Amino acid sequence: MDGVTDAAFRYITAKHGGPDVILTEFVNIQSALYSPQTLLQDFAYSEIERPVVAQIYGKTPELFYQVAHIVCELGFDGLDINMGCPAKKVAATGCGAALITFCARKRHTLPSRPFDNHT
Repeated sequence: MDGVTDAAFRYITAKHGGPDVILTEFVNIQSALYSPQTLLQDFAYSEIERPVVAQIYGKTPELFYQVAHIVCELGFDGLDINMGCPAKKVAATGCGAALITFCARKRHTLPSRPFDNHT
């Protein structure tokens, strides 16, 4: 949830709630590539949060691919491509919930093999 699940929230939740998995706030794939300081701030996590999954959104398959590699290098346990955010400012750009309506794009966006950063 954008604006809610920041690093402090996730840390407190992990410490006192013990969830099965924690997701980051979603990060726009363009911001992730062109604004590294934003990426590092939004994707900051501590070991207590594991398993921790990076959540990204966007609409360009090539950028999803590039950001997936960054997520892997940062040591995340998984990657979630957001296809459910109904916020107008997100969906109006073809991202979030709007991405799921683009079946051809979706087939090219999703990886052909499972994401695994432990190999």
